[in-house]
Order: sequence, then structure tokens, then C-alpha cells
Amino acid sequence: MRLDLLESVRRAALHASPPRRIVVIVDAAGGDDVVTVLYTILSDGDLGRLVRLDGVVHLIDAIALATRTSCGLAAGSVVELDALAIADRIVLERADQLTLCRHDELIALIGSINAVGTIRPGPMFELDAWHGVPNIERLPNRLDDAPETIVLRQDHLLDPEAVDEWLDRLIAGHATRLLRVQGVLSVVDSPARVCCHGVRSFAMSHSELEHAHPPSCDESLLVIVGRGLDRSELTASFEATRAR
Repeated sequence: MRLDLLESVRRAALHASPPRRIVVIVDAAGGDDVVTVLYTILSDGDLGRLVRLDGVVHLIDAIALATRTSCGLAAGSVVELDALAIADRIVLERADQLTLCRHDELIALIGSINAVGTIRPGPMFELDAWHGVPNIERLPNRLDDAPETIVLRQDHLLDPEAVDEWLDRLIAGHATRLLRVQGVLSVVDSPARVCCHGVRSFAMSHSELEHAHPPSCDESLLVIVGRGLDRSELTASFEATRAR
């Protein structure tokens, strides 16, 4: 927990002329852990009554990344790859200085790491990107050393007790390796689907009715980004939460 971070965001939110948007800049290239920052902000109950997480924007120096990959080096450090894997928008700086071929190669590389982020020329993103169903832009082929993205779907209603137990086991068994958990669950006897999102050992949920225009869909969809996950086991155990 970064108490200085919590105090800075709280002070900005409670300012006499509070801003509409607070931007927290994290130097992943310098070793700062974006996932720890997200965990700190999301898990603080008092701060949760003042601010909501709109999204994560990840800036990449296209020239530096192209140079690294052309030299056979890793695409980034562990914290850089973690940040890229959970980003909602990826901004390629200096991309106009690349050849078209190298640009396309970098886009493909990013797509092999991140499944939910949109690659745009500017750092714009939808509000409340961590609420509701995440945008699944692509299903990446997992890159070595990068986190894995698992997408779980169910077309049938889920048993509320079974799905609660499944989520508890997921967090208990993989807490330190969960970088982003987000989705909507359609459970028996619920007037609307349940939205959930979390980081590491923190998770929260709320009704989809909190959104202005919740989609009229009964599908359950959950996106899990993490390391050391067993895709087959998670898929099978999630399917077992189906109501009988």
C-alpha cells in the first residue's frame, strides 16, 4: 500500500475546486509497479467513495521498442509487460518515424500481449473502462514472459453460491498473480447481471443496473489477466458453476 499515493489522490478529490479527472503517472520503465498502484487505489474504501477508475493508458516509445526487438531483446521488463497486458488504451509515441513494416510488427507484438486495449494515436479512453464487460479487441497468442489473458464465457445462468465459491478459490489460489479480473455474471434470481472487477487479492461487485444503459444480454463473460494460470482448469471449474 502506498500511503503517499492515497493521500495525493484524496487531497486532489477534496480540493475546493475538484478536478473532473485525476491522472496518476506511473513510471513502469523505471520499475514502478502499475498493478500495485491499481490495487492501492481500488482497495481503499474511503477513496472508492471519492473516485472511480476510468482506465489505464500505457505509453510506448515505438522507436525504443522497435530497437529492442530488432536486437533480440525482451519487449520489456516484468512490470512493463504487466502494465501493457492490462491497459485499456495503448499509445505508440513516435510511431510516425517507423517504416510501415516495423509499425505493423509492433502492432502484432502488442496484440500478442494485450487482449482488451485499443491502440490509438492519442491517450483517449472510454469512461469506467473497469466496470461492466471489458472490450475484447483480440485473443492474443501468448508471448513468452508476458501475462496470459483468459476469456471465460457461459450462456446459462450461474448458481450464486457456486460462483461465489469459485471466485473465492480463484483469489485465494492466484491472488499474487492476478493482474486484472473483470466481467459480468448472470446468476439465478438476480434482477440484473453482476459486474465484478479486481486486482490481486482485491475484488468488488455491483449490479449492472448502475450503468446508464446496461446491455440486454444474459451471457456471463469474465476476463482474467495473470501469470501462472491453468486455462483448462479455470475453464472447467467456471463451467461447473452453471445452475442445475
